Amino acid sequence: MDLAAGDLLRAARWSAGLTQRDLAAKASVPQPTIAAIESGRRQPGVGLLVRLLGAAGARLTLESAEHRSLTLAELGGHLARTQDDSTRFRLVIEFLDEFRATPESLRASLVAQRPASTNSLRWDAMLGALAEHCAFHSGLSCPDWAFEPRRYLARSWYPTNLPSVRATAVASSPAAFRIRGIFIDDAELESA
Repeated sequence: MDLAAGDLLRAARWSAGLTQRDLAAKASVPQPTIAAIESGRRQPGVGLLVRLLGAAGARLTLESAEHRSLTLAELGGHLARTQDDSTRFRLVIEFLDEFRATPESLRASLVAQRPASTNSLRWDAMLGALAEHCAFHSGLSCPDWAFEPRRYLARSWYPTNLPSVRATAVASSPAAFRIRGIFIDDAELESA
């Protein structure tokens, strides 16, 4: 069962037989802070919540939900809904980071499904390049959708348009990107 911070705090305080004033004194916080948290008017940070629960003799245990990596099709949806190219590029880097962290046996499922159009020729080509790049480096067959004509640009694109990066991008752009007219320093694909 998922409970709000205020519900957790109130349950711990009641279990310990403490009033809000007692808990405030034990945790060295003002009583109105505890009242605001328990009523839901204030959301405490994790540190404060841990301190308050500890003062009530309780312990906070965090469990993460099972993580599932983003697919290229899902990434395409995010790229379509995002207008800022800087944010789009960060999403691409996050996809690559997650792809690398995904067990090899599951990687093919991350690139298999055709992404819908992002409504941008550049980002549609980027998705094709990502599919081919990831497949190649994981020993997978590249999905057919990555070779569709809309996955190639007629004019070169430098996602990082700094003159100092352009020369390096031309020299070091991975083949899957270069063939699609995308010139990017392969070091940029490692981290944002």
